Amino acid sequence: MALNVRRVGCGGLVPRVVLILVLVVAALAGSSLVGSLRAEPPPKWVDELKRLSRFIGQTVAPGDLGTVGGAAVAKQPEVRALRAALLYRADPAAYRAELHACFEIHDYAERSRGKKTDISQEAFLSRIREVEAAYPTLQPQLVMLVTFVRSRDANLWFVQGDQRISVARFLRGAFLAQVFKGSDLDAVAVADSLDQGARKGAIP
Repeated sequence: MALNVRRVGCGGLVPRVVLILVLVVAALAGSSLVGSLRAEPPPKWVDELKRLSRFIGQTVAPGDLGTVGGAAVAKQPEVRALRAALLYRADPAAYRAELHACFEIHDYAERSRGKKTDISQEAFLSRIREVEAAYPTLQPQLVMLVTFVRSRDANLWFVQGDQRISVARFLRGAFLAQVFKGSDLDAVAVADSLDQGARKGAIP
């Protein structure tokens, strides 16, 4: 396979093969865990993510998303982020603030002080596998979202070739690319806008 390269945000250039690797690992790990499903039902917010997942890659009217079952579920960061992305696809102007609230990455203050936390690619994939193991019924796109939410402001970076890649920005870009697929929205441009907003907020 030729190594095509694309940007997924201000974290740098990301080889498409890495994205493919993440999706393949997610799919394989998800299928291998079927036999180890826990007896207890998944949390309600996981059920809500799965309900909303059918809208990924589609443009739907905000009202079609339905009502989240319960205030606690609605406040769950993963559910709020998924709804924000779906609503933004439907109406970018109306839901821009909500998208920024859920997807801005707040690591600029630390980075201005020269602080970054480097991890290996294996450690990066381990974070994904941990989410898969905890919630084995989630689709790969949802695994990326949950891993993003849990890595969002951790300022983690891994090296791919001569590139240093932000874990959070990579996951965010890969997830938003899936949500915006088939629309006029450009995940790269949206990611840049999110980073510009976060950068402004980090300026004293």
